[in-house]
Amino acid sequence: MNAGNIISCQEFCSFHKIESSFLINLQEYGLIEIQSVEGEDYIDNDILDDVERMLRLHYELEINMPGIEAIGHMLKRVDELQNKMQILENRLREYEDFSEL
Repeated sequence: MNAGNIISCQEFCSFHKIESSFLINLQEYGLIEIQSVEGEDYIDNDILDDVERMLRLHYELEINMPGIEAIGHMLKRVDELQNKMQILENRLREYEDFSEL
């Protein structure tokens, strides 16, 4: 992990006014990875949007960890299906363009 690409768990929790146990629970459910560097815990900046989404699901909608896990899996699957659909639409467009020649 590059120091410019990580954020302290303590800083994240302080900013969002949450307990660090929330991030620990996310890690225990395999939803995020927490890295320890010199005794300090960090999360990767690349997953901040995901962590903040999970934070809102938990604190604003009162969804428990198993629910957050299920929603995360469903959202990942939706993204995969959207990507496959885009690939298929592009292929179809190529065939349509070819048949017009």
